[in-house]
Amino acid sequence: MEGQDIIIRVDAMKKELQELGCEIREDWLGGKDCTLCEIRGKRIVFIDLESSPQELSASLARLVAELKATLIGQAASTDV
Repeated sequence: MEGQDIIIRVDAMKKELQELGCEIREDWLGGKDCTLCEIRGKRIVFIDLESSPQELSASLARLVAELKATLIGQAASTDV
């Protein structure tokens, strides 16, 4: 059952990233970690289809946390 839980968490994090304004792209990237890029003002998350669900879950959790911290920092700097 744990495998299904990880898949559910991964799907939830993908949805959260989309709600935070990211486009999700999935492709075979040679075993690379998920990464967030900004291209022409658009946030894009690249997900490697070669990653295991456990690796994907950890990588997406890191990206969600980093993006939230960045957005909070941007909001704080505009409030000053």
